[in-house]
Amino acid sequence: MALMVDKGCRHFPMPDRGKLAGVLSMPALVKVAVEQQQFTATRLLK
Repeated sequence: MALMVDKGCRHFPMPDRGKLAGVLSMPALVKVAVEQQQFTATRLLK
């Protein structure tokens, strides 16, 4: 994600064996990061 921010990219191609396997988007990565932080916070507060 840091590379995407540094380069100003909102989308990043994900290759697999030389072919396009998918595309990561910045909003999707941010969503996952927030979900992970919420999960960790919930575990710490128990």
